[in-house]
Amino acid sequence: MTKREVITAMLNDSAISANADYVAYLENEIKLLDKKAARAKTAPKKADAYIDAVAGALTADPQTRDDIAAVVGISPAKVGARLNKLVEDGKAVKGFVKVDKKKKVTYVLA
Repeated sequence: MTKREVITAMLNDSAISANADYVAYLENEIKLLDKKAARAKTAPKKADAYIDAVAGALTADPQTRDDIAAVVGISPAKVGARLNKLVEDGKAVKGFVKVDKKKKVTYVLA
């Protein structure tokens, strides 16, 4: 149940709707929710500073995220998140290579 649904249910309650102070407070809360939703729709998305660096480190040769992390200088977890985004966007291709009987995920430039 969302906050808006709770507030609407409270406004529909006869005991609360009889009190003008409660009604004024709850109506103000709904206005604040509307204002927050409007801001969220118009707010520009933050540019990812690392995604360009990760994309620049990709080559035609298969590389693991650890290899790319060493080149870019950020953690493998952060590199992995950016690589997944690049794969979704079609800018990178995900593959697999067997190293020491273990399957490693590799990435190449699309």
